[in-house]
Amino acid sequence: MKTIRHILGKIKKADEDYSLIAPGEKIALGISGGKDSMALLYCLNLYNKYSKKKFQIYPMIIDLGFPNFKVEKIQEYVASLGYKLDVINQRDAYKILDEHREHGLLPCSICAKMKKSMIDKFAKAHGIKKIAFAHHVDDALETLLMNMIYGGRIATFSPYMHLDKDDVNFIRPFIYVKEQEIASLVKEEKIYIETSVCPNDKLTTRENIKNIFKNIYLDYPIAKQNFTKMLNDDVHLDLWFNLKRIAIKNTPLYIKKIIYAKEMVAYQNFYQKNHLGKLPFKGDIIAYYGIYNKRNALQGAYYLIINKKEKIIITKRPFLRPTIKKYQDDVMAYYDDYLNKNYSSYLIKRK
Repeated sequence: MKTIRHILGKIKKADEDYSLIAPGEKIALGISGGKDSMALLYCLNLYNKYSKKKFQIYPMIIDLGFPNFKVEKIQEYVASLGYKLDVINQRDAYKILDEHREHGLLPCSICAKMKKSMIDKFAKAHGIKKIAFAHHVDDALETLLMNMIYGGRIATFSPYMHLDKDDVNFIRPFIYVKEQEIASLVKEEKIYIETSVCPNDKLTTRENIKNIFKNIYLDYPIAKQNFTKMLNDDVHLDLWFNLKRIAIKNTPLYIKKIIYAKEMVAYQNFYQKNHLGKLPFKGDIIAYYGIYNKRNALQGAYYLIINKKEKIIITKRPFLRPTIKKYQDDVMAYYDDYLNKNYSSYLIKRK
């Protein structure tokens, strides 16, 4: 019972930290038959009783047409927990994936998109606005390293994510749970799992990344604890983006993104002191920029608003203090050049 209590505690913390589950709501849960998704169903079933939130769980599994796929025993186990497992028949998917093999392997990216689309359709058909996935903290770290290697960006998936286009929310209640804890839970609670029938099993790039982490943890046992801490550390983030100061030609000024709280306060004070009206606090604002002098004092600011559906960016011109009005033409020229370089794919509306 030790592991289940430990994991339920982590689910509770994730729920409290990210407001994952609301009382009475419907939650679709994608089942694969593997240890992670089967364990999540088991844990959410208990968490529902323990938290007294009375949410409804809708387990579903997708039959992609993979050879040797069997669902009967999974259905029996799900039924033993008091749920009906919906089986989505998409057996033609395997033929499509097989035609797009890359180096002998099925394309994981296409498969993931297809499964996501199917889960979305299932959720909409049942009036469900929230979908739970069984990704754990090790998955998050692996995704982080994969994005760094292949995408040149520091990013991983979120515990809670809202998609405007589909009007659906994704949650990951296992976000604080380690993979080894799930493996221990499956043994202790005798949770039924099905062997993977995916031809790519143990042959993917993610599996290679997983092995890299295993080797790191063998040599540096404290690394796993620190990597996990890093994902939620908003104090010690120290990368180059927060140091970038771009000089504006022919002026003693430079421009940089407003990132930190103290910079936002300075921006708000500047905005109000210069009687510039209501502060632009809208959900669709993507970036604030500050114009500073050599003493790092804020001299002006502007912001960009993007409408993602229509691919339109609305830009606000910089508001400059009278003391630097003589540089206004140079600032505007830089500003226009910046927009053209960074948002050339968008229809730009200037105000």
